[in-house]
Amino acid sequence: MESMGNMHDKFDSFKKDIAEIQSKLTKVEDEQKNLSKRVSSVEFKSKKHESDVQKNEERIKASEVRLQEEIERLKRSANIILFGIEETTDGVAKAQALLRMLLPAREGGFAMNRVGAPAPGQSQPRPLRVLLNNAGEKYLALRNRVLLKGREEYNGVGVRADETKRQREARTARSPVTTRAHTRNKRAMDNDGESSQNQAKSRRRLEQNDDSSHSGQINDTDMDDCW
Repeated sequence: MESMGNMHDKFDSFKKDIAEIQSKLTKVEDEQKNLSKRVSSVEFKSKKHESDVQKNEERIKASEVRLQEEIERLKRSANIILFGIEETTDGVAKAQALLRMLLPAREGGFAMNRVGAPAPGQSQPRPLRVLLNNAGEKYLALRNRVLLKGREEYNGVGVRADETKRQREARTARSPVTTRAHTRNKRAMDNDGESSQNQAKSRRRLEQNDDSSHSGQINDTDMDDCW
């Protein structure tokens, strides 16, 4: 039989082995905790990176929208829209005469095109876009549209700036004071017979073709001061 001394030595050695194993297990657990922390840190950084990428993409898209808006405004900056001009040879001559009255110093003819494709059975003429030489001519034409007031041959004819959708939406947010002024103008227009009705139909025509042809959609409040 083994002596008590040998058994004691073996027990001490076993205890040392157990302590060594426990120490190694503790180190493994600590390494696992550190690894878990590093993984969590990497995941956090990855999510933050994804969020940053998404924000950058949104900024780029917003910049593209703003750029497209500026391009559209630039394309329309020298344009005006005529409403109520018949789609006939006489209508074209009427538009030319109207434009010469609005821009008496202008020499030569005017470049014009209809907004949108003709619809079967349509009763009202499509809006007519006029391409002027520059923004100065446009502002002068808009200022001189008061000359149309009281002229029977231009009853039912309206003149507006060619605006983008965003510009038109901004008009709907106008102040109550401005809105009342437009309402007074609208009432004055309503006294001119069927002028408002004809222009409303032309507006709907313009709205239907805005997205497909960049036509310059006009909403209901925009025509309140169309003269």
